Amino acid sequence: MDMTVEAQEGRFIDRFRPYGFQKGGILFFTADIAVGVIDEAEKANIPVLGVDAFTVRLNSTQPHMEHSNDVSSLDAGWNEARELIASKKHLGLVFEIVLKK
Repeated sequence: MDMTVEAQEGRFIDRFRPYGFQKGGILFFTADIAVGVIDEAEKANIPVLGVDAFTVRLNSTQPHMEHSNDVSSLDAGWNEARELIASKKHLGLVFEIVLKK
């Protein structure tokens, strides 16, 4: 049975769900885990469209647009996404990885 691209992608990201946490419908990852997700997306040839950075607290979720990046105009965005996360790791942020559907 053939799976749709969306189903394949959902199955891909579901592999990493135990390593992140979900709040408000968004799956967040620490910097190290986010880089691992990007590495695996590259191996699976799934392009990264963007990386969004957040501070998540018990009662609030604060996006940080100045620490986020849209890489959808690039071929696949893997290297740029990894570089962004590495440059922000010291800030203690968590990341949402947006993959191409």
